[in-house]
Amino acid sequence: MAENMAKHARFNDQKIRKTNERSRMLTMKYGKHQMMLIKKRMNVESWIDDQLNELYKSATDNIDIDVDAILDLSTELERRHYIMDLLRKTHCPATDSQIHDFLDQLIQKLNML
Repeated sequence: MAENMAKHARFNDQKIRKTNERSRMLTMKYGKHQMMLIKKRMNVESWIDDQLNELYKSATDNIDIDVDAILDLSTELERRHYIMDLLRKTHCPATDSQIHDFLDQLIQKLNML
């Protein structure tokens, strides 16, 4: 009987199953409300990038505005000072009126998040 078993090829199904399990991707479903919040946040971040490109008239690799850090600040005045400090540290070439317009619009958009 041992001779018969040696003649037959046996496939190990467990190896195939493990390979299939590893190749699966994990996806997560969000509710409609959560997806709306995510899209709104992404739109604001995209708008910030566009505005910074206009203010700096070039690539804005040297500045990164952390939306979470701004939202963690409790007052609008603190938010304005935080953003102004970032713009000053990176030597923003825009005029004061352009910067203040950007700040006004940014604060308004952040209040909607």
